[in-house]
Amino acid sequence: MALAELYNKRTSDYTSPIQVMEDRSGYAQGKRENNESKQTKLLKRIPLERLMDLKVDYAFKQLFGNEKNKAITVVFLNAILQKTGRNRIKDIAFINTELGGEYMDDKQSRLDLLVVTDADEWINVEIQFTNQYDMIKRSIYYWSKAYTSPLGKGMAYMELRPVIAINIMNFDLFSETERFHTSYHLYEDADQFKLTNEMEFHFIPHVTGSYPPTSRLSVNQER
Repeated sequence: MALAELYNKRTSDYTSPIQVMEDRSGYAQGKRENNESKQTKLLKRIPLERLMDLKVDYAFKQLFGNEKNKAITVVFLNAILQKTGRNRIKDIAFINTELGGEYMDDKQSRLDLLVVTDADEWINVEIQFTNQYDMIKRSIYYWSKAYTSPLGKGMAYMELRPVIAINIMNFDLFSETERFHTSYHLYEDADQFKLTNEMEFHFIPHVTGSYPPTSRLSVNQER
């Protein structure tokens, strides 16, 4: 079953259906796939910070949140998630970014980009141009919405899927480190073993001209 079909079947109450037009010509399809493969290989040579050089969230959504640019989005996400050893993403499905509350008066959330991967992991990407001094709490709040929204009536907690929050900012957030890309999980305080892979946060400050040469991230070729 295709990824988008599987996702729509499980969470039809929370997303709008995605229509896919299939090309009946095997030749045309093969030609298109070959072009997409060449485009993906070229993208893998582009440094991550160049892929993220879109400080306006509208432009970001147009590039990375567009079904036509799915190959670009997959390369972009793999470049970030290779830091924490996540399995390489092969395919994604775009999800409705409107997340409502349980009750009518609950705060509504509109995410910049929300996708589900072929490993059934959810990824929320947020881009923040100005520092509102609430980035960490905002990220945790959006993560919680994405984590709980698929859980419908009668569903078991075991059906909840991991959610990865990626935050791209045009400002510095942490003074404790000079790293370009920081990632976070829940660990036991004394022995430092990881509690779960259900929660993962990435923070990437995007300050033009401030990248240390040793901290640049590049998109590796597939092995």
